[in-house]
Amino acid sequence: MLYIENYVFPLIKKANDPTIERIITPRIALTTAEYLAYECGKHVLVILTDMSSYADALRE
Repeated sequence: MLYIENYVFPLIKKANDPTIERIITPRIALTTAEYLAYECGKHVLVILTDMSSYADALRE
C-alpha cells in the first residue's frame, strides 16, 4: 500500500524566521529536488509559496 508520508519531504519556514533561513530554504528544496530527479530518477514536484517573504529576505 502506498502512503503519501513515504514520499513527502516538507521544508517549511515562516515569514518571521531569520533572514538567512528564509533565503536558504528554497535553495535547499531545489537542490534536494534536483538530486532526487537527476541522481535517483524520481519524479519531483516542488511547490514554493509566499515568494514575497523570500524576496523580502533577499532585500535585507
